[in-house]
Amino acid sequence: MRAWLLAAFLAAPAGAAIIEVAPPVWNASPAPALRVGALALPALSDPARALAPSLSLSPVALTPILAAPAIPTDRPVPVAAVAEPERARAEPPTAQDQAKALVASLLARHGEDEPLDAAFDGATEETGATVLTRKGQYTLTEARVAQEGELTTRYERWTGADGRTLWVRRREGPGRWEVAEWGGRYAPRGFAKDGLPLPPSYYADFELSNGRMSSNIETKSETGAVSAMVDAKRSFEAALERFGSAVTGIKGAWVYGDNLAEFNRLTALGATPEEAALATWTGQRAAAAGFTKVVFSDEIKARLAAEKPGAYEAMSALFVRP
Repeated sequence: MRAWLLAAFLAAPAGAAIIEVAPPVWNASPAPALRVGALALPALSDPARALAPSLSLSPVALTPILAAPAIPTDRPVPVAAVAEPERARAEPPTAQDQAKALVASLLARHGEDEPLDAAFDGATEETGATVLTRKGQYTLTEARVAQEGELTTRYERWTGADGRTLWVRRREGPGRWEVAEWGGRYAPRGFAKDGLPLPPSYYADFELSNGRMSSNIETKSETGAVSAMVDAKRSFEAALERFGSAVTGIKGAWVYGDNLAEFNRLTALGATPEEAALATWTGQRAAAAGFTKVVFSDEIKARLAAEKPGAYEAMSALFVRP
């Protein structure tokens, strides 16, 4: 018997009826918690501010309301006619404004760190070194260095915890810096006398000619698989460091891939060719190194004028220091 019901029964006068009124049943199932970290806008550094608008209540504004005398309940409450302020009619942003905002948010991130394809950075001097990659842990089991003309080439064999083998080649010389990766149990050409003439699965190849650095990078396959040892961002930065002050411009030439897709996407939204070029992956890397001015050749200018924005089949741009 509930304690409160027993007390009410004992306190009630003789003959009085006791009626039990069930307390209200509240829904104890709270709404699922919103994970603030699950959403993040590129132009904001604080995801929480992206989810909730800023709300500020002024204590001064609340003082007259809180200090006002209570209105007697037996009197009619006068209703003052309050003129509703005219609402400002904001024009919706145009497609070009949206494109410019998107470009600005992309450029604002060019200096931030990105997730790395691998923790490996630079050649390892001795075998036995262990690195943790996106494909698991690998141990360097073989390494040798060969001089091939002006290029110094290092061949490395890495063995994973699951027994898989990765073959990594690093080349460095005047105007050249490259890292390439193969997978499979059979050694590619150069790693063994009977090596197979297999093209690398992933690579980052950089060349310097007449002060202009060009790059050819592939770190993801068509099936979505990613490289374990070739990191695009670190390779780009390493090539710039090795070439040093000899680099007067960074050339981007795109006939497929993410750079061309991003250029087409942004120009279709209304961004200028210069804005779209800076917002590509290569453009962001160039801008991070101080090459923030975009130069198009006369041939590219003619193509930009003749073709429809967002439908370019090929594009190239030169990034230079302003």
